[in-house]
Amino acid sequence: MRLLICETLTFQEFFGSQIPKYAILSHTWGEEEVLFQDFGDMETAKGKKGWSKIEKSCEVALKEGYHFMWIDTCCINKESSTELTEAINSMFQWYQYADTCYAYIADHDTSTPGSSLAKSRWFTRGWTLQELIAPSVVKFFDCNWKEFGTRDKMRTELSSITLIGTDVLKSSKRRSIAVLLDTIPVARRMAWAAARQTTRIEDIAYCLLGIFQVTMPLVYGEGERAFIRLQEEIIKKSNDLTLFAWTATKTTITSGPSNGHVLPIMDRGILATSPREFAEASKIRHTSDLRGNPGYSVSNRGLRIKKEFHQIHEDRLFMGLLCRGESRSGELGITLQHVGHGNYARTHPERLERAPSTSSSGAKPSAQSIFINLTRQVDFSLRHMDPTHLSPSFYIGNNLRSISGTKHVDFGPKDCWDESKNLFLTYEQSTFVGYYRFGNREKYKYPTQIAIVFGFSDLEEPWVCIATNATNHSVYNATKEGDFEKMASLGAPAAKANYTSVTLKLTRSGNSKESVRLNVSLDRYISDGLPICVLDVRHEAFSTSMGSCVIM
Repeated sequence: MRLLICETLTFQEFFGSQIPKYAILSHTWGEEEVLFQDFGDMETAKGKKGWSKIEKSCEVALKEGYHFMWIDTCCINKESSTELTEAINSMFQWYQYADTCYAYIADHDTSTPGSSLAKSRWFTRGWTLQELIAPSVVKFFDCNWKEFGTRDKMRTELSSITLIGTDVLKSSKRRSIAVLLDTIPVARRMAWAAARQTTRIEDIAYCLLGIFQVTMPLVYGEGERAFIRLQEEIIKKSNDLTLFAWTATKTTITSGPSNGHVLPIMDRGILATSPREFAEASKIRHTSDLRGNPGYSVSNRGLRIKKEFHQIHEDRLFMGLLCRGESRSGELGITLQHVGHGNYARTHPERLERAPSTSSSGAKPSAQSIFINLTRQVDFSLRHMDPTHLSPSFYIGNNLRSISGTKHVDFGPKDCWDESKNLFLTYEQSTFVGYYRFGNREKYKYPTQIAIVFGFSDLEEPWVCIATNATNHSVYNATKEGDFEKMASLGAPAAKANYTSVTLKLTRSGNSKESVRLNVSLDRYISDGLPICVLDVRHEAFSTSMGSCVIM
């Protein structure tokens, strides 16, 4: 461990039991930080903006009787990947074993009325989470290096800001923070980091290593894969099922006929992609002793687990997570969809479910051994791309479903249709074409058949057109014949020619006449990191007898 000598501002290395008492700095990085290499030219180092932070923290340490200081900006040689890996894997312990920690809040001024501690950038950064939790003593300093409180005295306010329990924030020289953290559900610990950010994608995983008492190699450039590896390491150490109590972020449609409705989310694996997905888990509680939880492990087929499951559908299971929310209204869990060959995926990842009642369903849970996919079946390299460059799926909007009904609908390709989500899944195809055809529904009494055809290709952006057996009938006939090649060759040019609306003649009871125009729309969204095209229609009814227009 490399420490800074406070009197001389030079370095000295220590190992094991030789490490002396030291103070440690917690701060947020800013412009012109002083790095380890800068100490080779002290004139350059002292000219940087970050020098005053080093100088002031050492002054405070000396006043309190400490001769050594550790600061992450300059005490690590970041040009050495070996040293950087050792430092990041050891950092929680270094903060834990420090005699005291100085938390420097650079954007908070206690002498300025209205300066809000809660709005400080320090509470938004990933690395400062362990720096708040690990030390036995934390003292807070404002931008003028004026001490304004300790973690122990401020723990109620800090708990309100961070959602971390006051028991974790209580200071004690004799406390074992590692033992205390192991009693707190994994999901709740993840929730502490849900609103925090790091400059590099991988660091949102690496900054949590100490919170979960695990270590792992650093692989900068792996992106979101780092957070998956973190969860795999947690699985090796803990059988806490709350690791799976996350919820994917919902996307709301903001325009068109389906405005205000929530887009569906594709089936996922059992693991989360980011701490953000634990944002709703801050109140999670265990319902049983972890020693009674089932064991599970990661294999090359996914997560292998044997436990009791509720069979809620022929190909769907409810998996209880042995936890509850703030209320005591039943065990929380997730729904798993069979995807073939004994493997399952998580369906409806945007919500946690309540355990089904055995009295109402009549079916008791039974023990099964299954495999659950770890992640969604999308290559991680694609997650680094602009999502708009990925192949979109097609969602049938609420208004279109309302107008078409369900009894008189034909669609294709059927092997791409997910009925539970009203979604055509394109599975990263480079070319896709589909159709959605409907006709007479009692409420509207259309005298004609209507087909909406849509698709995309390497050369064509997503497109949509509308056809009937009387208008644009070649495209319509292709849907009747199931000729997808013809749909593509005729549909894309029709879309370019603005075949996006049709006018239909109606005769209602009493011989009142009405003209109806259907306008089809295609709007693009990103849902859970993947593109979705929303297909919907606006319905304009013109009553000849009344001379009125109703838009639905």
